[in-house]
Amino acid sequence: MPGRMACLVLAALNFGWDVPAASGAERPRTVLLVLPRDPGSDHGAALVYRVIEDVLRQSQGYDYQSIDSAGAAADHTPEQVRALVATARQAYDELELKTAIRHLEQALKLAEDNPVSAVDGAEYRWAMTLLGASYHLLGESARGHKMFLRLLSIEPAARLDPTLFPPALTRAFDDAVAAARRLATGTLDIQPSPPGTEVWVDLAFRGVGPMQLALPEGRHLIRLQRRGFQPFGMQRDVLAGAEEVIRQTLSPLPGSPAVSSRAAALLTASDDEVPPPARELLERASARRLFWFQVAVSGSRLSLSGRLYAPEIRRPVPFPEQVFDMSQEQWQRQLEAVFSSFSADLGGRTLAGIDTPTPGPGSSDAARPPPQERKTSRKPWYATWWFWAASGGVAAGAIGLVLGLTLTQGGGSPRSGDVVFRF
Repeated sequence: MPGRMACLVLAALNFGWDVPAASGAERPRTVLLVLPRDPGSDHGAALVYRVIEDVLRQSQGYDYQSIDSAGAAADHTPEQVRALVATARQAYDELELKTAIRHLEQALKLAEDNPVSAVDGAEYRWAMTLLGASYHLLGESARGHKMFLRLLSIEPAARLDPTLFPPALTRAFDDAVAAARRLATGTLDIQPSPPGTEVWVDLAFRGVGPMQLALPEGRHLIRLQRRGFQPFGMQRDVLAGAEEVIRQTLSPLPGSPAVSSRAAALLTASDDEVPPPARELLERASARRLFWFQVAVSGSRLSLSGRLYAPEIRRPVPFPEQVFDMSQEQWQRQLEAVFSSFSADLGGRTLAGIDTPTPGPGSSDAARPPPQERKTSRKPWYATWWFWAASGGVAAGAIGLVLGLTLTQGGGSPRSGDVVFRF
């Protein structure tokens, strides 16, 4: 049996068979749907969608894709910005400051010329940080101060890490922090349609519209987005003491009504099978995982339940109902922790046997099949693995002995430079 087990393990490693403890499995393509149970739950559903999507995007177990990506134009701006910033960082580390500045300026211009693009906000702010530092190190203090001030106008809590930047730069940044506190503010009253539209300012999620925001004077990037609709982006100059109203209606994406109707059909679906609408949604997105949730909001009470659908299982994996108090500051962190725990083991692992019912406390043992006795193999002694292993060892020893005698006796005295085998 040990020899047979070794062969099976080797075969699994070589041919990728599905073994229970397999690691490094391919990340399954995954999509997400979050539905409000009623119109009053739109706001809560949008917040839940944002939290769960962030978890899936950052997860190492899933290849997350928006279910609307099939109907939307490809957005290559984020990866272009990321590549420019990476090249600039390498040049900065090598003190090729002019090269770093050129790439960072290109990255910022690309992001700001495409406000509708979902560029990573952290990447955007890091580009500003490096650009301000590069200006200062090149002796262009005024431009460096202006860039730091611009960064602080969109991220007032930004600070330089003293372990990455020299004291002269941290002092220059502190001067910009003091100047940023004196910046005047203006107000944007953002009223998007449909309800539940996400509001992003300077590539950071700020909430769900309608909403009013007090922003430091200067130019800001505004992006409005909602699943099933074409996102909208713009640049806006905020003036000190002024208030501006932004009303914008988003246009539906091609195919989104079909997605919405199939998603709504799952509201009344049974937990006993993976229904046709779920399989159609998985096929449409070429996905292996579909997380589907419904949200109901009553006052500050948010109720969340859902299912995980996959093509290889007969029944969905249920997400038990969870209740959150939206008046609590940390409720979204709690949701993040709950979903992370639920999804952690459902990514790269096989789900083929997960829908096998587990007998409950009241189940009868009479329905269980009787345990089978373990069959033992009664092979003759000459057919066992240990006999052939021992025989091989004896044969190898005999060959070595014969070879040694031949070299030492049959060939006479060894000549200088000969290799002599002795046993």
